[in-house]
Amino acid sequence: MKVAVLGAAGGIGQALALLLKTQLPSGSELSLYDIAPVTPGVAVDLSHIPTDVKLKDFPVKTLLRRWKARM
Repeated sequence: MKVAVLGAAGGIGQALALLLKTQLPSGSELSLYDIAPVTPGVAVDLSHIPTDVKLKDFPVKTLLRRWKARM
């Protein structure tokens, strides 16, 4: 199962990401998106929780660079 959290660096987004990290089935993928540059830090914090859920973080600057490269 693939799940995305938009606004993952905010208070609600962090709590939701934590809940999803602990409750998603094994083999799921949790993607974290936010315009704040601290999104990788949220992913690092969640990576310390021992589950089989894969984490990916996507700060907006990275997404914009990828989008511009395709144009």
